[in-house]
Amino acid sequence: SLMPKAEFLRTAFHDECLRPQGLRSLINLRAARGEHGAVANVCVLRSASEGGFGAEDVELFSRLAPHLRRAVAVHIRLVEAEGERRALAEALERLPRAAFLVDGAAAVRHANAAGAALLAARDGGLRADPGEGGALRAARSEETALLRRAIAAAVPGRGAGPPAGGH
Repeated sequence: SLMPKAEFLRTAFHDECLRPQGLRSLINLRAARGEHGAVANVCVLRSASEGGFGAEDVELFSRLAPHLRRAVAVHIRLVEAEGERRALAEALERLPRAAFLVDGAAAVRHANAAGAALLAARDGGLRADPGEGGALRAARSEETALLRRAIAAAVPGRGAGPPAGGH
């Protein structure tokens, strides 16, 4: 509905992009517009033999539009989260010392190379306990308790500050 069909068939887009592929009709949805000008479109194309889009097709596409927009928004957020995860992993790798990303139960979710080497050493120091879902454990139980309190204190809404001694 943006332009008459005859006018669309004379556009460079149709001549250079669609016609060589045997496509003659399209229906498009602007599914998202990013903060920096990027856009995401959902486009359905038909060949000349499949015919154009009628009022029923447009109505169906219109009913699907909110769901398609939501699906695109979820996809964009997942891609952004994956980028953030990669950036965090890369930042941890650049640290000169062992670093671990742990959850509130002290389970290791990511270790940089130095951290992985420390855990692999199995020299009686720090380890990830498979019996506790990969939770970090120190050589002595009192060190493990201190470590777990420090981790719990760092989780928003769970801790009451740093453990005794400020370590």
